[in-house]
Amino acid sequence: MDKISWEVGGTQVTGKKVQHIPTLRNNPNSSDKEKESVRLWNIMVNALRENGLMKEKGEE
Repeated sequence: MDKISWEVGGTQVTGKKVQHIPTLRNNPNSSDKEKESVRLWNIMVNALRENGLMKEKGEE
């Protein structure tokens, strides 16, 4: 059996970065489900940005 290991933290750029993705804003008239969807979307976008997996705005 092979031993598998990994590291947590730091940038993990090993390939292509995804295109720039904007964060979303909540609309005051949104339902709770829509607000939660926006919150989760923004968590995903921020995680990609913080780990260097997303191109910066204007970067090609």
